[in-house]
Amino acid sequence: ASVKAPACPPTVTATTDCNSAAPGGPKVNLSWNSLLGVQYYQIHRKAQTEADFSLLEPFLTSTNYTDNLVESLSTYWQGGQVSYRVKAVWQDGTVRDSDQQITIPRCPPFLKVETNCDEYSYRLSWTATRDATKYNIFKNGEFLKQNLGITNTSLEPPDSICEEQICTT
Repeated sequence: ASVKAPACPPTVTATTDCNSAAPGGPKVNLSWNSLLGVQYYQIHRKAQTEADFSLLEPFLTSTNYTDNLVESLSTYWQGGQVSYRVKAVWQDGTVRDSDQQITIPRCPPFLKVETNCDEYSYRLSWTATRDATKYNIFKNGEFLKQNLGITNTSLEPPDSICEEQICTT
């Protein structure tokens, strides 16, 4: 007689960090143990303001996943808790899952500078930062402007004329 081993849920570890490169903002790194015979894993997420989990990744075969919140969660800057559910799916349809809750970190704004070489101008944009009420913009160490509001994250300065050498091709 053969004995079938019980299917165990994955053991999930979640860590947070701030992206130092584009797209900037907070990220959540998930990892879990590999389970014998699993066909694939599914990643689900529920933000603090959401009622239900939403599917982020339907057919993942690796045992790690990085969620760049700037790209995947439009309200990341509101902070709070975010919950993840990792589901292990076996060939016979057996499903076991495990949840992990983590606090969204506060990250410094990630600055992006876009140049328009036809007009020799530039535009600044940055990622929203949790709990920010204003952004102070400086140019060459001199205060330029203050943007009020957490989602007021772009500026095309009135003196946005670039040096010609910036726009060389």
